[in-house]
Amino acid sequence: MGAILQALREHAGLSRAEAAEKIGVKRQAVYQWEWGHKVPGPESLTRACEVYNASVGERMRLAHLAAFGSEPSEAAAS
Repeated sequence: MGAILQALREHAGLSRAEAAEKIGVKRQAVYQWEWGHKVPGPESLTRACEVYNASVGERMRLAHLAAFGSEPSEAAAS
């Protein structure tokens, strides 16, 4: 999850501090998400997706990771 959030933030052209300000959290929170130390809560994750202009697919993937801690299985996808 952290790598996805970092890639989205960087694609949006934002520093961690800028992202944190727009999301409404501290810079340390963004750092902890990206390094896998913590998972953003539902409100923060939703706001991050809005700020990063994440696609529907990216939002669904991140929501799944936040809820279950792993990627959806291939069996579930078919």
